Amino acid sequence: ARNQHCARDAKTLTSEKFKETTILLRYSASCDASWTKAEVPVGSILYVEDAQGTKYGDNYTVPNDSIPGAHYGNMGPGKNLKACVKIPVNKHLCTQFPPQS
Repeated sequence: ARNQHCARDAKTLTSEKFKETTILLRYSASCDASWTKAEVPVGSILYVEDAQGTKYGDNYTVPNDSIPGAHYGNMGPGKNLKACVKIPVNKHLCTQFPPQS
């Protein structure tokens, strides 16, 4: 999102707290795109998924980059998506879809 200059107007559409982490669905109106933000262990995959089950950004694995704090997944089209994380123990966690506006 930062590389595409979409982070400027980004806002959180929905978030959900799990035992492992809190997952946020971030959205940029100027880019009409959403992405996942979460603090996750190395080897996790952050992605967004639409109502038909299509995944966007599930080709990015969190590297061992020594960056503390949250990581960001790649973007998917629109805002009717849910934010998801696959943590290394092969457990998938997803938010609910955001409320329709």
